[in-house]
Amino acid sequence: MFKKLLHSKSVQRRAAWILIIVLVPPFILFFHTWMGGRPIAGETAGIIFGRPIPVSDFQEEYARLRQRVEEEIGPVPAALEPVLRDQTWDRFILQTEAKRRVKVSNQELAEFIRTQPAFQREGRFVPELYHQFVAARGMTPSFFEARLRDELGITKLADSVTTTVTVTDEEAHDAFVKARTKIRAELVVVRADSFTDEAKRALTEEALRRAYEANPDAFRPAATEEDAPTAPRRFEDARADVERALIEEHTMAAARDRARQLREALQAKHSAGASWEEACAALSVKPLRPSPFTRAEPIEGLGDAPLAGSVLAALPPQELSEVLPVPQGALVGWVIERLPTEEAAWEHERESFRTDALTRKRQEHFREWLGELRRRAHLKNLLPASPLPAAQ
Repeated sequence: MFKKLLHSKSVQRRAAWILIIVLVPPFILFFHTWMGGRPIAGETAGIIFGRPIPVSDFQEEYARLRQRVEEEIGPVPAALEPVLRDQTWDRFILQTEAKRRVKVSNQELAEFIRTQPAFQREGRFVPELYHQFVAARGMTPSFFEARLRDELGITKLADSVTTTVTVTDEEAHDAFVKARTKIRAELVVVRADSFTDEAKRALTEEALRRAYEANPDAFRPAATEEDAPTAPRRFEDARADVERALIEEHTMAAARDRARQLREALQAKHSAGASWEEACAALSVKPLRPSPFTRAEPIEGLGDAPLAGSVLAALPPQELSEVLPVPQGALVGWVIERLPTEEAAWEHERESFRTDALTRKRQEHFREWLGELRRRAHLKNLLPASPLPAAQ
């Protein structure tokens, strides 16, 4: 589902922000092996704050970030590669700013290590477990602690940037209303699987090989908790997965195109005075009429479709949505009515919504601050647009 949703540019932008929020906390603890490579003399990945970043350093940071993401979502879709690159630059920028603005004391570093469950037995810190953990990743304690200090610095910087952010009762209640208000909607769904035969006929061996060679990393098995990161599979071993990916890409694109055509036709008839029901009848389209749903609830007949639910919930009644991706393909829809919110639940959920609203507001504040920091960093990216070579 995640891969299907990434065809949407808006979801790609949301994914970028989700990653920076999820990965600001220290994630060196998640790595199975150290991915450091040999320096590549004379090669610079880019420049931030006037400081050159060697290609080898960028490769190492990118590899660690990619591994962490793969543990969350599986093999990285090609659509997410530019996001990972941007996130890698963000981490260099944040590390540089953290070293300038905050200090992680030896006491803070030691306390963090002592309180990690991976280094404890029955709630007590066990030095042997810590040393085994570090050695298994091919690091020395001093090297691991230097990296961890950088990670903690980023976390501390993020906390310092967002510590003054607050929310009011009104803001929390607005979030409650948005989350709990149900809508009654009609949806015109175009199923991607209706284009499967067409996609299979269009496939060629050359297209399969091109897709594989453009991004072989997308077809390697995801790393597991027990195993080291896996190498990309040969084309012959990955062929079935490449074929499935291309068929999915083709069918989803065809569904979006058909949904765009239907949207234009529906909008034209509605603008000419027809109701949505009359427009559908004229086009021989039967809309889906799910039971009322909130922005976050599964949609009857579609299942989990968070982007579609969120966009539809924000639409004014009787306004036609843009084309929205769903796991089955694509849809357009309109809201018939909003049902009254059950206010009785507010008192029981006040604190939960206050916490969630505060988190979102802090994230938004941090995102704006990070955007300004990026501008001040004057990033000059010298990397080619082609897939990033792996660290040696």
